[in-house]
Amino acid sequence: MNPFARQSGEGISNGGNPPQGGLQRLAERGVKQKVVIDVLLSGEVIEEYPEDKPFPSALFLGFPGGDPLHVVAAFDETQNLVYIITAYDPSGEYFLNDYRTRRKQ
Repeated sequence: MNPFARQSGEGISNGGNPPQGGLQRLAERGVKQKVVIDVLLSGEVIEEYPEDKPFPSALFLGFPGGDPLHVVAAFDETQNLVYIITAYDPSGEYFLNDYRTRRKQ
């Protein structure tokens, strides 16, 4: 189950970075904010990190435009906010062809 699916996109932050800082870095990598939000709202949770601090986080997989995208985000239940930590194209060096399974190191 996607714990972020109940978000509308309004409570999504750029990870506590200075305004637009994190989103600007994503844009520099060619990752659009709308695409990241779409992955959070409709993507698949492939890894959960419940012990992460200050908030539990998760790794999401989506296929916007048919291409795989990983998004790591944390959820602050008390404030009902999602913090985008990073988004990236999954590498075949670290993930199998399903983009869900990590390669054995």
